[in-house]
Amino acid sequence: MKVVFVFVAITIVSGQDPTTVCLPPQIQAGFFNFIDNSYGSYAADFSRGQAAKFGANDDPRTVFDLRTFLAYNITKDDNCTVYRMDSSEAIFQCLPPTAYVISPNGTHLGGGADVLDVQTWELDLGQDTTMRLAFTLGSPRLPLVRHIKRTGSGSPLAVIIFYNPVTQVDPAVFTLPRSCFHSKLRPRL
Repeated sequence: MKVVFVFVAITIVSGQDPTTVCLPPQIQAGFFNFIDNSYGSYAADFSRGQAAKFGANDDPRTVFDLRTFLAYNITKDDNCTVYRMDSSEAIFQCLPPTAYVISPNGTHLGGGADVLDVQTWELDLGQDTTMRLAFTLGSPRLPLVRHIKRTGSGSPLAVIIFYNPVTQVDPAVFTLPRSCFHSKLRPRL
């Protein structure tokens, strides 16, 4: 009887199944990372199992295979380096069941007619890494902030703000040049 009561209490407190917190099937948004000052765009097409990060400058484009957890860094001249995705690069369409809400109900950005209802979730990514994600409420859910930190570290690995999201992507950002198919898996630098 006590176990049932605890489960019911947890459900009431959390108020929502994290697996129902999902991004649209396709999404693209600009980003700025406050830790390393990188900026550009992220795109994801979850039906293809792919995501991409591409900078506004000469940074390599990175294509993430969300099914094999491989990442492909592609330079402007189509040179390709393949590596295993780090836990800090995890990209989810829907939150995993282990995520939990950390913002109180009724959290808002702005005020008046321009108020934006938000919700923040935290999840353990393994490898001593946690991620906090802030989303808009409503439909569709849109990403606002991504905060990634290693346990015991004083500084976050990334604090990324997302802006100008759209619910469609250019499929060309996921195109891998032939050089990627001949590249050997390399360790992360």
